[in-house]
Amino acid sequence: MDSIPRAIASHVDAIAREQILAAGLRKCYLNITGYNLGLYPIHTPRTSDFSRIFLPTSDWTLKEGMVFHMYVSDAGVAFSETVVITANGAERLTKAPRTLFEAL
Repeated sequence: MDSIPRAIASHVDAIAREQILAAGLRKCYLNITGYNLGLYPIHTPRTSDFSRIFLPTSDWTLKEGMVFHMYVSDAGVAFSETVVITANGAERLTKAPRTLFEAL
């Protein structure tokens, strides 16, 4: 487990946040870009306790076995993926085709 490629959460956040801002898709991006899944605290019915969120100030390290819901959005369009951290990096668990749907 010591050979796992490790990433700092703020660095992962920057990949999405900086691209959205640089492209001019938003004037500011105050949202989180992801959060942990799989913890079920007794005091909440949620599938996450948000103890690990992705922000520019997040200084925690991703580790093997962690699962996250990652997303970005603007103007009513959102992109969302569920990923697990593996010994080789991240694996996308979302298996839905990446297709753009248009409302009729």
